[in-house]
Amino acid sequence: MTAIKYLILLLATSIQLANAACPNGCSGHGTCGVDDVCSCYSGWGMGGLPGGDCSDRFCPSALAWVDSPTKDGRTHQYAECANKGYCNRDTGDCECFDGYEGKACGRQSCPANCSGRGTCEYMKELTYGAVYNEFFDGSTTELKRLGTGG
Repeated sequence: MTAIKYLILLLATSIQLANAACPNGCSGHGTCGVDDVCSCYSGWGMGGLPGGDCSDRFCPSALAWVDSPTKDGRTHQYAECANKGYCNRDTGDCECFDGYEGKACGRQSCPANCSGRGTCEYMKELTYGAVYNEFFDGSTTELKRLGTGG
C-alpha cells in the first residue's frame, strides 16, 4: 500500500512541476503544453499576440481605418481597436482616440450627431464617416439642396 501512495505522490509532484515550467504558469488563462509553451484560452495572449504567458486580454477588432497594404494590395484588414484606439490589456476594452467610438473604435464620431441630417456609419458600411440626405451638403451649418447652388 505504501508503494501505491508513493507512486501517486510522485505522479502528482511531476504534474505540478510540468505546469510550473510554463511562463508564469500561463497566468491561469491557458494550459501548459509538453514543450513548456502556453496554449492561451480564447481572448488571451501577451502583448496583443497569441501565446506568451497568457497574461493580457485581447481587445475587439474591426476594419482598420489605417493600415499598410498586404502583398496583394488589400487594405483595411481587421485590427484591434480598428487602429484608432489603445487596447487596455487589463480590461480588454478599447480606449478610442478622439473622433472614433464604438466597441472596437470602428465608427467615426459624427460632428454634432450629423445635425440630425444623416447617419453615422461604420467603416464596413461606407468609406466615409457620415451619410447625408439629399438636402444637406455635409457641413454642420448649412442646409441646401445639392447641385442648386444654395
